[in-house]
Amino acid sequence: MDGDFNPRHASARSYRYVIPSEGLDIDLARECAKLFIGEHDFVRFCRPDGKPTVATVDSIDVSAEGETIVLTYRARFFLWNMVRRTAAAIISVASGRSSLDDVRSALEGEDINFGVARADALTLTSVEYEGLDFTPSSSSVLSERVDECTFSADLRRGFYTALQD
Repeated sequence: MDGDFNPRHASARSYRYVIPSEGLDIDLARECAKLFIGEHDFVRFCRPDGKPTVATVDSIDVSAEGETIVLTYRARFFLWNMVRRTAAAIISVASGRSSLDDVRSALEGEDINFGVARADALTLTSVEYEGLDFTPSSSSVLSERVDECTFSADLRRGFYTALQD
């Protein structure tokens, strides 16, 4: 790995936001999600902290999984609260509380606040880096590593116990 590696400089990140589907129109959710794709000024969909608020969303997939709707976001980076605020807007439109035009207006800078969706429904699912492949190890390799760490910890514990006697 390059000595200049910085984990903040990912080539892509993916988040998954899961919401109960009851009372939501998935087709409206999909239409709303499309509005966020591409480069936009997300000033109304983040917590501006003095940093630039323009970002590019590569994709937002909206799918039904059982009794839930899953929003899967992908972008190089996300602004603070951006996923939760855009999810709140998607939920608001899908429930009929807001319109697609409200979201368009907010993306154009109009002061419309859709709120912030719950944090516990959001999961970071992947982080990708150019030139790095994070392939999971086989379970046998992982098991061997756990055994090595356990053995090493037991040796250290025995050593320090002997020093105390």
